[in-house]
Amino acid sequence: MMNTQSDDLAEFMAENLMPFKPFAYFDKHMDCIRVLIQDVSITEKRLSKYFTVATPNHGAFSGRNVGFTIKGVAHLFNEVGLPLSGVQMLVNILNEIVKAMPHSAVQTVVEEFSEAISENELTVSFEEPEFAMAA
Repeated sequence: MMNTQSDDLAEFMAENLMPFKPFAYFDKHMDCIRVLIQDVSITEKRLSKYFTVATPNHGAFSGRNVGFTIKGVAHLFNEVGLPLSGVQMLVNILNEIVKAMPHSAVQTVVEEFSEAISENELTVSFEEPEFAMAA
């Protein structure tokens, strides 16, 4: 049986690509924390001044949010009293925001994502990556 290009691609992907893992990261240039729980194409929907949810464009997760963004992080962390440094547990960040701002958008995000965040032990690093420091 002859190998096709699609067989070669499937074999390459199976050997070299890791399965998707939920993630959270601080985007310094956009001053936001981005969180994605499922690997799907998304559309963002603004909930409040600080929170935007990611809804899937299609597929099995349709109708459920699959991620969120916290915007204006520098200002928000200053208001809430969180340091904008080190590596922090995302669940702790959200808990502090909820305490300071019991807004319905914050509650929505916490209720929807707390299980996935805790289960995956998501953290957010505010440190510069090492490759960015070498110059």
